[in-house]
Amino acid sequence: MDTISKILDMIHVRSTVYFSKSVLAPWGMEVIEQPGMCRFHLIIAGSTWIRLSDGSEEVQLHAGDYVIIPRGKSHVLSSEPGIVANSTHNVPGPEPLPVPMFEPRPAPEQSTQLLCGYFRISSFAPDLIPEQLPALLVVRASGAQRPEYVANVRSLIQHELDTMGAASLIILNRLTEVLFFCALREWASQSFVEGGALAALSDQRLQRALSAIHDSPDRNWTIESLAQVAGQSRTAFASGFRQAMATTPMGYVTRYRTLLARRMLTETSLALDDIASRTGYSDTNAFSRAFRRAIGTSPGAFRKSSRT
Repeated sequence: MDTISKILDMIHVRSTVYFSKSVLAPWGMEVIEQPGMCRFHLIIAGSTWIRLSDGSEEVQLHAGDYVIIPRGKSHVLSSEPGIVANSTHNVPGPEPLPVPMFEPRPAPEQSTQLLCGYFRISSFAPDLIPEQLPALLVVRASGAQRPEYVANVRSLIQHELDTMGAASLIILNRLTEVLFFCALREWASQSFVEGGALAALSDQRLQRALSAIHDSPDRNWTIESLAQVAGQSRTAFASGFRQAMATTPMGYVTRYRTLLARRMLTETSLALDDIASRTGYSDTNAFSRAFRRAIGTSPGAFRKSSRT
């Protein structure tokens, strides 16, 4: 598995589509800030401008384009630049909508049709995703590395919006999750080649160390043994790793083991001693202590809460 795939595989995302609407110019809609809420907008038809409410960025989006606002900043969607919003949206708010707001009827040809929602992200990769994503992550219909693939996903979304049959909302949620990973793949690929946030991961020595951690999380890793895998001195490896990953090698090992433990506690019925062994701990007590330090609760309590 390539490095980008391994990073993206660390992310669990759940999409919620809550808004599909056609609007006629002039119009403006403000989406209220919710820190940590990753929002998205897909332009089904027409065009729109999106600007961050703090004025730091403004771009135009056309049919087929979509944008992700990773950190939930307040923003305005409008038919023209600078239009004052005449409506506000705060979803999910203190009282989430019982059902999404959809307009199944055909839209006028001159209207703009939007599909909006948000992602709940469980991210492991420290300080890479989502912290280093741009404030507006835009994927153009014509600029994607695999435009036909993204277009096919959008066609499926359009079909569900047109028909709105049984389970359409579930299908829309899953299809927009695919668009999320398409956007991250586009960004990550560009970051590698253009010297962006992930460029340091193109270092083959670092990739060898990361692959070793991912492939054998149960091994008794030390900085020295990881440096040997990377083919570097201890000092050079530790320094380069921290610069690229914004954490120490052993900090990364602990975080990755914690991620695996969380998945196993949530998705399997493995006994705690089996999970401890698979994540590199000598016994259940050592595993429980490390897990509590990282998560703030015991493995047993975490498993119980994740299944309620």
